[in-house]
Amino acid sequence: MFLKVILDRTEFVSDHVSLGKNNCFESSSSTFYLLLPVNFHHHENTLSIDWKTIRKCLSSPVFTSPENTVEKEFLVSKDTLQLADGCRTISDVENSLVYAPHDKTFGIQLKYPEQPLLRAKPLFSLQNLLLDRSQDESASNYKEEFFKYLPPELCQLKILGFSKDIGSSISLLPSLMHRLENLLVAIELKNELSASFPEGSAVTACRVLEALTTERCQEGFSLERLEILGDAFLKFAVARNLFLSHDTLREGPLTKKRSKTVSNLNLLQLACKRNLQVYIRDQTFDPSQFFACGRSCPVICNSETEKSIHVKDVNDGEVRCSKGHHWIHKKTIADVLEALVGAFIVDSGFKAATAFLRWIGIQVDFEASQVIDLCVASTRNIEHAAQINIGDLEGSLGYQFLHKGLLTQAFVHSSYDKHGGDCRQRLEFLGDAVLDYLVTSYLYSAYPELKAGQLTDLRSMFVNNKFFAKVAADQSFQNFFLSDDSILSKNINEYVDFIQAPPSESIMDDRPKFPKPLSDLVESCVGSILLDTGFNLERVWEIMLSFLDPIISSPTLQLNPIRELQELCQSHSW
Repeated sequence: MFLKVILDRTEFVSDHVSLGKNNCFESSSSTFYLLLPVNFHHHENTLSIDWKTIRKCLSSPVFTSPENTVEKEFLVSKDTLQLADGCRTISDVENSLVYAPHDKTFGIQLKYPEQPLLRAKPLFSLQNLLLDRSQDESASNYKEEFFKYLPPELCQLKILGFSKDIGSSISLLPSLMHRLENLLVAIELKNELSASFPEGSAVTACRVLEALTTERCQEGFSLERLEILGDAFLKFAVARNLFLSHDTLREGPLTKKRSKTVSNLNLLQLACKRNLQVYIRDQTFDPSQFFACGRSCPVICNSETEKSIHVKDVNDGEVRCSKGHHWIHKKTIADVLEALVGAFIVDSGFKAATAFLRWIGIQVDFEASQVIDLCVASTRNIEHAAQINIGDLEGSLGYQFLHKGLLTQAFVHSSYDKHGGDCRQRLEFLGDAVLDYLVTSYLYSAYPELKAGQLTDLRSMFVNNKFFAKVAADQSFQNFFLSDDSILSKNINEYVDFIQAPPSESIMDDRPKFPKPLSDLVESCVGSILLDTGFNLERVWEIMLSFLDPIISSPTLQLNPIRELQELCQSHSW
């Protein structure tokens, strides 16, 4: 009830607010908060409840019923002040809450002009303190206190012992309680995950909250970065499972199956089956709609009123109802699922993320025997080793293959199928997925300050066909490429000659278009290494670094200009 008086300004016009004697536990809510002022004892480093302030506040005029009010007579003296509601001692008025009904005091004839003016600090205005102000360069970290000087006889004493420090502390409550509510929601989901599978306890509640919070909340964190990481891992894990489970399918059918599994529609359906949508935080906190203790939401939502309250095509924004219902975009639900995958990756690793995907309904597990079978089956490609200098190629890669057939397969074009063996398409499918995940994982860890859009831009500098084609040319992969397509071979040679020519001899206007099959060699080569190492991602990343180091070492990051403009407009709410 105390917060009701402070946070609901309409209560100030009332002379009396009843504290009530009803049992609060009879309320429909099952969650209660008892907020009390405390004293901090510096020497003992302990806290104790400030009962003196509590008793003083509860004895305030606003909480005292008229029938129980005992008129106190004060002699007018230097220790008293004449207020609009009677004479009070200065000690009662100091550090207390007064109500001044007059916005302007000019032209009012004072009866006690000799009284000193009250130096009063206006009651705080409720603000959303959770907003991310890191990008607001104009925002000042310090605001000077503002005071008004009021004639005592125009003021009514409301709450005793209500100092400006207590007022400042209470101004934090709406934002603090909102953050606490969101954290409790995250803890509830974490508890459900922990009860569903053992690895569910590995993720922290704070990380879960990050994965549940969208950019629309405009807080200092959101799911965007975790979503990028989770999306990359999901695609890799699904690609790995499909690659091992369907050993006869080539890249096209495998890509189609993966796209169906990781599509937003499928993720939406799986997330809704687990009821994840109810946990999502997708609204900017509005402190003016914070309902304090004893103050109920005026918009009651039930089966009869729900449709009329929540009209989708409203122009005035969403209506906040008593049940907290709001509209969520379908893609947002899919994004949250991916962000939760990223949360498990960050806090616990592959095993926990795989367990979460299994719980959601996406099977990404595999058996070691599947890897062994494919490695053994690659021996049918060894017949092409005569056309490839395996030793030179392994020296260029810095890796000795246990199964030479995998390395040979990585350099066989589909036009070479008539010579027997397998072409590189399947390995390309696997390599593309692991390249995307490893680069994303590296950037997520190496650049924690970058936003999601910046991470995406930086990743596109690493994972793109143009860059891979140059890497392949620098590694002389074209010398090991087996193809019966003469036109393709000609295009590759022209491109490599241009790349390797001195800058003075290169004419940019005559720059040949990079051949995609050349860039695909990087992906198929990485896929063969991944399979040969038994999916040892650390070893694969070590080899990849030798390819990507020139760009990783670059100190500059060029944002996509369109995204840069969009983020600038968003930061200023344009």
